[in-house]
Amino acid sequence: MAFKNAVMGGVILALIEGVSVVITQISMRRQYQMMEEMQKAEMEKIRKQMQRGNMPGADPWNIDYNETLAKQGAPQGETLVDKAKSFSF
Repeated sequence: MAFKNAVMGGVILALIEGVSVVITQISMRRQYQMMEEMQKAEMEKIRKQMQRGNMPGADPWNIDYNETLAKQGAPQGETLVDKAKSFSF
């Protein structure tokens, strides 16, 4: 009788542990899939932001450097503070 009860207890314990492991694996897989979806959406958002205002495939960091304009310097009477104020909101 005691052996029968011990076997039944072991079976019940194995079922409980097995179910908890399966549930954990399923929830981890769902979480990973949701993270992948969120990452894809975020990368698409970043890609759209980079292309806004630029030609598709253009380098967003290209500033079209012009050596002659760089050598001219600031207009007469304009200081660095004035230039910074023009960029503020």
